[in-house]
Amino acid sequence: NWDRPFLELVILATGLEDGWSDKGVAGAAGDGSRVLIASAAAAVDMYEYDSATSTLRRIDQVMRADSIQLDRTGSRILLNNTDVYDRDFQLLGQLPANTIAAVFSPNLPRLYAYDSTGQLSSYDLSGTAVTPIRSWSPGASAGDPLRRVVMTITAEGWTLLIAGTSGVLVEYIPDNAR
Repeated sequence: NWDRPFLELVILATGLEDGWSDKGVAGAAGDGSRVLIASAAAAVDMYEYDSATSTLRRIDQVMRADSIQLDRTGSRILLNNTDVYDRDFQLLGQLPANTIAAVFSPNLPRLYAYDSTGQLSSYDLSGTAVTPIRSWSPGASAGDPLRRVVMTITAEGWTLLIAGTSGVLVEYIPDNAR
């Protein structure tokens, strides 16, 4: 029904005093069960959309996030490519500060990261802490790490695709890094 809003309006701007509004970011669980929404410019309340109940609620977390990613079930959260939390926002650990792109495995409790030196790393998320598994050098570079780098993973979880200024790097994940 177009005359009644489906969700309450969420404003992620801190103000329009200077004529600019802050930008919001969102991340969704791979199964679509949960979406988190935050401000990319200021530490403000975060919101969670629960698809099972079709509800949007303010959660008790005041954070700023340049990026939000969730794993397949929404039980692990990655903020700003470095901070790893559980479902209830208990910090499990941090990836190295030079991490510029990261992605969750679609089928394992793993996180893969690409850093500013061109190294790839894998991390185990099955416990209550982020545990490094292995680091390796990919066969090529994605390009200038000071510019935007985007990483994704194939559906079966065996191959990383890293897009940068040099093009797209396609990197098979070694067996001992999965």
